[in-house]
Amino acid sequence: MASGSKDAGPKKRRVTEELRSFQDKWTMNYFFVEFKTKPICLICNNSVSVMKEYNIKQHYEAKHANKFDKYKGQFRQDQVNNLKRKLSAQRQIFTRADRVNMLCKS
Repeated sequence: MASGSKDAGPKKRRVTEELRSFQDKWTMNYFFVEFKTKPICLICNNSVSVMKEYNIKQHYEAKHANKFDKYKGQFRQDQVNNLKRKLSAQRQIFTRADRVNMLCKS
């Protein structure tokens, strides 16, 4: 191909254009919640960069499945609720600290 023009290949997919949304079933299945458009692990508080079930499942299976797969039914739901409360309490502490810092700077 002697011509100097490049073929315009297929358009690259961009994560931001895929309009992925958090699925509620991921909370019970993989101990994840959504916080500020990011999936957050309730167990270790790490976030997964892309909101895809594959990534969330991969994180859970690699880091937590050996300990948390044994929890079933109501006991699993209780664990999820307990971890949600802990995460919420943690957020409140940081929110209060930010408010105090803002007031001190004023």
